Amino acid sequence: MNDGHLLVENLIKYAEDKFALSETDAKFLRLRLYRSFGLDLNKIDKYVSRGQTKQLYELEDALREFIESSYTYDGNVKDLVSEVFGILSPLPSQIERSFKLLREKMGSKAAAEYFYDISRANAYVRTENFSELVSDGDSCVRISFSDRQRTGRERLDSDRRLMDDYRSVILQFGENDYEFFYQRYPDVSGEGELTRSDDKPFPLTRDAVDDALSFIDYLPQYALTSYFGGTATDGAPLIGGYLVSDKALPSYSCKIRSSVRSSFFPDADIAVCDYPVTGLSFVTFNRNAVVDFIYETVNAWNEYKDEGNGVSGIAKKGGNRSFFSVRILDDGRYAVQILFPKTDYFDLYEKREGLSSLFSDRSFARALFGDFVMDESAYRSFKYAKSFIEKKVGVNVEEHCPAFKEVLGGVSADNLFTTNSQKSSAILTEALVNSCVGFLSALSAFSDSDEGVFAFKKFLSSLDMI
Repeated sequence: MNDGHLLVENLIKYAEDKFALSETDAKFLRLRLYRSFGLDLNKIDKYVSRGQTKQLYELEDALREFIESSYTYDGNVKDLVSEVFGILSPLPSQIERSFKLLREKMGSKAAAEYFYDISRANAYVRTENFSELVSDGDSCVRISFSDRQRTGRERLDSDRRLMDDYRSVILQFGENDYEFFYQRYPDVSGEGELTRSDDKPFPLTRDAVDDALSFIDYLPQYALTSYFGGTATDGAPLIGGYLVSDKALPSYSCKIRSSVRSSFFPDADIAVCDYPVTGLSFVTFNRNAVVDFIYETVNAWNEYKDEGNGVSGIAKKGGNRSFFSVRILDDGRYAVQILFPKTDYFDLYEKREGLSSLFSDRSFARALFGDFVMDESAYRSFKYAKSFIEKKVGVNVEEHCPAFKEVLGGVSADNLFTTNSQKSSAILTEALVNSCVGFLSALSAFSDSDEGVFAFKKFLSSLDMI
């Protein structure tokens, strides 16, 4: 059983180490925690300065054990743990001041690292061990493996506004206030979001695009990727916000399939990208050109129709959705990627069949730009199947590894067993990549064939600027 008095001192010590807690604030928090836990105030002097440096998981375990065994609490234990770390964390206004001061004095990376470290230290951001496997072909689809399962339901049950340890930074661009925060259950390390402060979706206007560029000007190590946030009364798609990540998205490294020339943007490099989903890249130093290009292209796509290719426009239910990403290259140019799927509905996780059942629920926009995350059970299956190939183990594939039934069946039939770890991993990785590419290609407004490129250029020619 935990000693509640010592637990409080360990929490205070943690706050001093991670949050630069002052001596004055430590006295205040010590009294607050004593009263919250129903501890004997007369024992304060006995325990002061006895706190030891502990890891976050150790403190969380100790808190849960104390709550469950020594403290009468009828609510959700997770909520109380969150509340305790929320008490220890600096107030939002203090974090915001420190963030902006660091940005001014030491640069964007120092500010972001400070904010991210706070978000992890107060138990809000749940860090995971990610590794990556990248396809050797031209698909540029990246598959990330996680050591724990994340589901859409888990995201819904973790409303950030109900979390006591949640912290954000308010940034003003133009006339709009935006909220920047890190995701509680990220798909990649350090992933965050940028949303309107009122948390409401908004239409794509020139001002909205300009605000997005202002953010990456302010924190140039990040890329912003838009995500769908609903439909306006006139049928036009709305932006829910932006995913924020410092990782290079696979679509940025795709090969150029066809160059596009524009008299309106003579200094820009524009190209159709070789990617499972029809894509358009745009690179330029001209900030105003980026605003015009994104605004004009995305809005033109919202209204475009091509019945032969299943492109509906906003006049019909479930009209066109385009997702765009912007980042700043090392040479200072803006790089834009716009992808054109037929729909915002990503049924890879709805059917849950075959290899598609291996992936955890994902953000559509993130998956569309090439990130797929396997859930915990799938990762075990991946290792199990790899071992099966390497060791030639005779097992009931359907019972033990149903997701890899077809893959392993093919391996067995073709006598392709191998004791080479690298080769066996490559066989399975290829199957996973092909699965991802297959689903993305099915969503593409136009195929990646020559006919598809020609059909896409028909859309581009409908724009006066190209």
